[in-house]
Amino acid sequence: MKGKGIMDGDLVIVRQQPTANDGEVIVARLDDSATVKTFRKSKEGYYLEPANEKFKNIPISDGIDFQILGKVTSVIRSLDEKRPGVFQIKFS
Repeated sequence: MKGKGIMDGDLVIVRQQPTANDGEVIVARLDDSATVKTFRKSKEGYYLEPANEKFKNIPISDGIDFQILGKVTSVIRSLDEKRPGVFQIKFS
């Protein structure tokens, strides 16, 4: 998510919520993994937009195991690379 200012090793603060608006950066569960992407709505439906231009949009269809876990509200970047901090996420 470098295009959105989220770098490798950063911590994201997420407000747990099951919905999102067009253009919001979210944490989503796709099958058995979590991802941070921009949530988008188009005439064809919904999709997840990566910030890296090398990756393609991920369409959200009926056949995909998808859940919005929350909205990214803040990013924390450690200035000490040797002590990057601790991050916990609680799935309910």
